[in-house]
Amino acid sequence: RMMMSSSSSSSSSAAATTSSPAVVSEIASWKAHGGYWKRFSHESSTTKSPMKFSVFVPPGATAEAPAPVLFYLSGLTCTDENVVQKCGASRAAALHGVALVCPDTSPRGAGVDGEDDGWDFGTGAGFYVDATAAPWSTNYNMYSYVTEELPALLAEASPAYRISPLERSIAGHSMGGHGALTIAFKAPAAWASVSALAPIVDPTASCGKGPCKFSLSLVVLLMHSTQTLAGCLSETDPSFLSNATLASLSLTHSLTRSTNPLRRNELINRSLGRQSL
Repeated sequence: RMMMSSSSSSSSSAAATTSSPAVVSEIASWKAHGGYWKRFSHESSTTKSPMKFSVFVPPGATAEAPAPVLFYLSGLTCTDENVVQKCGASRAAALHGVALVCPDTSPRGAGVDGEDDGWDFGTGAGFYVDATAAPWSTNYNMYSYVTEELPALLAEASPAYRISPLERSIAGHSMGGHGALTIAFKAPAAWASVSALAPIVDPTASCGKGPCKFSLSLVVLLMHSTQTLAGCLSETDPSFLSNATLASLSLTHSLTRSTNPLRRNELINRSLGRQSL
């Protein structure tokens, strides 16, 4: 168990500020590819509910030399465990010395009427936005949770987690891809890069009852500061998911470690020229 102070600087009513210590409990831990995964639970001041998140710390990371971190946002119906268990990202993260932070996709058990009526709205479908209408606005504030409360918890505990609170990128798939794009585009200076795998990029169009329209192609967007570049992966390449993961993690590490703007541009252009990206 760790006692950490959590606060939010948002002017939004969704991002509640608290001066009392936040209790973060470690609920699971296991080794993976020379590093380790840890899963945590805490009471969120932003969502007014218990929240869980998972962290991968790569081998070689220390309190003195913390690893750059990639926030990964999962898709509809997922929890923080889906990407941990199914995609093998820790192998690539360990190879490139990148930490991973995987938050949940919504509050759980908030008790909002209708939150469990469908798979694409409510529980497991927080869309990484702050709700503006009651009764959802009390709990469904995933934008503030991902951009403020969770980073504050990680920054407070960064020596113990051995991850850098400043060198960070963001990525996601499906609903998480939409979240990664909107979060990064709102604050481009806060993220070294953004990657979106099969993101929801047309949320105003309806598919059935829900607000989603799924993209059939894989789009990866790489952004640093005000520069935005896009590259597409071939849908016919059976290894495109693993290639995208490796390329994104590699570029995240290279960009966050490079302080030369010309070198950053060279890395981006070289990556976009490769067949796998």
